[in-house]
Amino acid sequence: MVTAALAVYGSRTTIIFFNTNTGQVQEYTLRVSDNDDFQWEKTKESIKLAKQTRIFSPANSRAILDNLAYR
Repeated sequence: MVTAALAVYGSRTTIIFFNTNTGQVQEYTLRVSDNDDFQWEKTKESIKLAKQTRIFSPANSRAILDNLAYR
């Protein structure tokens, strides 16, 4: 396998993938620019998972943090 990716389409459209050039897992979010063009913006770099973690987001409430239209 060369790389892997995860894409999520919804209130916040993101893609997470392993970048072979940097050796890091990165997240990009699809944003609307001032002139109504869509652009991918790097929103997280060097993502690492903890050995143990708990993630819970009822009704996708995490999206309200950075998506004013969803709020």
